[in-house]
Amino acid sequence: MKALQLQYPNKSKNQKWLQEEHNRTFIHWLREEVSTELEVGNNGVSDNLRWIAHGPHPFVITYSGYAINGCRYHTKSSEKDRSVQNSGVSLVAKTMQVSSFKDKNPVIGDMSFYGVIQEIWKLNYNTFNVPVFKCDWVQNSGGVQIDELGYILVDLNRVGHKSDSFILASQAKQVFYIEDPSDVRWSVVLTPPQRDFEDRYNDDELGDTILRCEGIPNDMPDVYLNNDLDENISTELNATVEETPKELKRRRRPTIMFDVTRIRSLGDKKVVSVPAELKDKIFTTVEAAFVIDPRSRKNVLQTAGISFRQFKNWLTTKYIIPHKDEPQLLQVPPEKYSFIEQNHWEEFVRSRLSETFQEKRKLQQDRRSKNKYNHRISRKGYANLKEEMDGSNEVYVDRAKLWKKARVNKQEQYDNDDIQQVVHKIDEISMNTDSSSVNRHCSNDVLTQALGTKEHNGRVRGVGGYVTPTTYFHSVKKTSKDEPNILVENEELRRRGIEEKGKRIEVESLDKPKHKEKKGKEVMKMNEPELDVLKERDLIKMPTEVVCESTSTLPLALKSILRYAEKVMEKDSSITFSLPANLFGVSRKTSVLREDIVDLCNMNEVKTFTLVAYMMYLYSSVSGSKENMQYVFVDPSLISSGNTQESRIRNLCSRLMVFKPDQVVLAPFNPGGHWALLAINAYEDTVFYLDSLRTTSKATTRYVTDTAIAIFHSQKNINKSRKQTLWRTCPLQVGSTTCGYYVMKYMREIVNRGSIVISDSIDTRKSYSQAELDEVRVELVEFLGSYM
Repeated sequence: MKALQLQYPNKSKNQKWLQEEHNRTFIHWLREEVSTELEVGNNGVSDNLRWIAHGPHPFVITYSGYAINGCRYHTKSSEKDRSVQNSGVSLVAKTMQVSSFKDKNPVIGDMSFYGVIQEIWKLNYNTFNVPVFKCDWVQNSGGVQIDELGYILVDLNRVGHKSDSFILASQAKQVFYIEDPSDVRWSVVLTPPQRDFEDRYNDDELGDTILRCEGIPNDMPDVYLNNDLDENISTELNATVEETPKELKRRRRPTIMFDVTRIRSLGDKKVVSVPAELKDKIFTTVEAAFVIDPRSRKNVLQTAGISFRQFKNWLTTKYIIPHKDEPQLLQVPPEKYSFIEQNHWEEFVRSRLSETFQEKRKLQQDRRSKNKYNHRISRKGYANLKEEMDGSNEVYVDRAKLWKKARVNKQEQYDNDDIQQVVHKIDEISMNTDSSSVNRHCSNDVLTQALGTKEHNGRVRGVGGYVTPTTYFHSVKKTSKDEPNILVENEELRRRGIEEKGKRIEVESLDKPKHKEKKGKEVMKMNEPELDVLKERDLIKMPTEVVCESTSTLPLALKSILRYAEKVMEKDSSITFSLPANLFGVSRKTSVLREDIVDLCNMNEVKTFTLVAYMMYLYSSVSGSKENMQYVFVDPSLISSGNTQESRIRNLCSRLMVFKPDQVVLAPFNPGGHWALLAINAYEDTVFYLDSLRTTSKATTRYVTDTAIAIFHSQKNINKSRKQTLWRTCPLQVGSTTCGYYVMKYMREIVNRGSIVISDSIDTRKSYSQAELDEVRVELVEFLGSYM
């Protein structure tokens, strides 16, 4: 800079021009200065400085990943098949900041730049190498902003600084970009903790390519360092110590992820690296023969890998192992597989006959020999076998019966005595144990007792793959086929008991009359059945008179609409009604199918349309102005598991934006095979998680809800009063398919109470009775009946 100011005195105060001219002419100036010093015989010019003046090698080495300063970086193109992100970088540099285009006196200050690594180069200067990153940098003007919460947002599609895209790898700081749920155009910048690591280039003179470290103090005593092998290495420093230092107590230093990744591998490749060209060729060949969705590329390549391993196993067991003592028969590939190249065949035979492979083969054979209970269902699987047995006359199919059936061969026999012994134990335990006293879904069931070993984490025997003990033993199962028959039998027994009790009362009244009456024909008048509306926590008065009830277990309204659906409605017909805009934010029509009505009357699983219809009933039942009602409803189809996390966050946030301080957001959702309810008060930062099972995973739901509330706070400029959102639980359900009815009951109690304090609206009892659940069913069918 000083040379330019002396050379151009009339522009010595124009900082902008000086900086641009410095960038343009610096390398030429350095080359001339080094050449001049060498001509005069100056031996103080180092070799590194000479090669810098000479310039790097015209060819560079490119990498897809590079580790430096304790961080691992990857190019953007190499992350398309990865689930992690390591391509984001940031740089803090001193730049000229001007107020306008005509400003000729800029101010030098620090500015942050954010970019994505596109290429990684290693420049070769003969005596040393310098890694550099070529990045797409976000344009600072219009591409970077800070929101109300202080988060930095960048638009990665707004690329600038194209003429200055390289930085030194040592200058980069790793950042991560998370898509903003409220606006997909922007990404939130997350900066991880930056770690300092000692540099290993001790002979480098360039200060901007290494990490500078402070000098060693003169009074520093001898210390002991621990290497990775936990050996004591004495490192003596040239320092004068006036007194004997105290013995340092050895302490375990903190272990960081860089140390783990640095020592975890010895260089042995456990996974074969397949070139991308070969993968493309395999997929193109399969795509030419079959109609395949491009999104199935990963599954196709996995299937190709499995088939290739099976083919190699076939060659080994059929052609190599039987003739391992006859080398002359292994010189050429089998005639049937003449397409195998000679050099590939020789290498394959050599690898299969090696001692390493033979030891591995022997180990796997020993493991396989311990598997005594082999099933015979081939590719049918336990799921298809259970479906097949459900279609038979089996009353209930548990996993013990599945286990037995899966090991029967074509001759209806078992392969070995070990299986036969377990089958006898299963039959013996089943016969000696009362079915009512055994929990079929307990981990210590009949099959576990017969096998004599407990279930371990990761698999459940007799049910197939992808089933864990948590999902099988600790979740609600479907009811058995004989439960409807049991209900009918219980109702019949109850009716007979009432009749017999009535007869006894009649006989007693005739034998012991309390009042004198006139003789004549006696007429017994039966009372009309009455429906008592019970207040919460009131005592129920037992009737003293006998009231004859209907033999049907359904209330009259449910029985009527069920008969209408079965006798009048066609198979694919439905009941259609309109939803106002104030209910879910948009006006539209919805329908409740005939099958949904039948399921509602039979107490089966609640469908989404059924739940929407009940929310419409609650909305219409609220008196007063709909605009000033205390509750905001969320469409369950928009926040359930069928949508992506981003869309669920966006849909929930859109309903929160119309939320007022004196309101509560009611958001029923289905995280997967189960209904639950969220009652949200975003202004108080409270979420009531009403889950009747209390076993549903809340990780995804918590992330979606907390993110939506955070966006709501950001848009409304609300400071969070707590560090994290509060969650509450609710009563526990009893039946297997009653979760949807519990959600409707929750919403009914909240709306009828007319309070935004959810803890006062939800009862703390253990469960709801069938009569209480019938209340919401009757209300819903009466609402649907008005549209028939």
